[in-house]
Amino acid sequence: MKNYSATGLVLRRHNLGEADRILTIFTREKGKIKVVAKGVRRGKAKLAGHLEPFCEIELRFVKGRNLDLVIGAEATHIFRLPMQIEDTLVTSYTILEILSKMLPEEQPNETAYDLLVEVLTILCEDINPHLVTQYFSLKFLQTIGSQPDLDDTVPGSRHYLAYDSGQVLPQRPHEHYGIISDETIKLWRLIYTNPLNQIARINEVNDVLLEGENLLTQYYQYHFNLKFVSPKVFQAK
Repeated sequence: MKNYSATGLVLRRHNLGEADRILTIFTREKGKIKVVAKGVRRGKAKLAGHLEPFCEIELRFVKGRNLDLVIGAEATHIFRLPMQIEDTLVTSYTILEILSKMLPEEQPNETAYDLLVEVLTILCEDINPHLVTQYFSLKFLQTIGSQPDLDDTVPGSRHYLAYDSGQVLPQRPHEHYGIISDETIKLWRLIYTNPLNQIARINEVNDVLLEGENLLTQYYQYHFNLKFVSPKVFQAK
C-alpha cells in the first residue's frame, strides 16, 4: 500500500464505531480530503492530541479501500484562539464551515490554505472577529472566482447586491438582493487588495461590519445554497 505525507488542518470530525473518527482535513498538498483515524477516541491513543481543530499538523497516510488511514500526526503549530469570546468562537467555526462545505475534494488550493493560516494567526490577537469573518468570506470567494463584482459602482449612488449573480448594480434587481452602502463597498475594495493586518489598523471599518456581514450571509445562502449553522451544531455533525 502506498504511503504519503501532507500538512493540514482538521475541518470536521465524525465519530465512527466505538473508537474511530472520520476526519475532513484541508491539506496544502492535496486540498480537502476525508480520512479515517483508527482508535483515536481511546483514552491513550497516541494520535488523539494531534488531530484537533485549529492546529497545523504534519500528517502521514496509507491508502485504504474506501478512505485513506492516518498513520502518523504531529501538531506543529497550535492556534491559541480566545474561544471564551463568543464572537471569536462563531467566527472560527464559520471559517471551518465555509471550507468544509465549499471546497471540492482532492483539489489543491494553496491560496485558500494560506488564507486560512493568515486569519487564524491574526484571530489569536486582539482584533474584531466580525472583521475577520468578512475578510475571510470575501477573500475565499476571490480564490474561487466568485466574489461580488464591484466594477460598476459609482460613489454617491444607491447600489444593490444581487445575491443570485453576485453583481453590485445601480438598479434594483427583481428579487434576492440587499442594499449596499458606499462604506461597505469601500471596505470590500480594501479587502480585495490588502492583507488583514493592514485593514485592521483602520478604525472606521468597524462601523460598517454588521451590514457587510449580513449581506455576505445572504449571498452565500442564495448563491451557493449554504446556510450557516451554530458552532455547536457544526461540531456535532
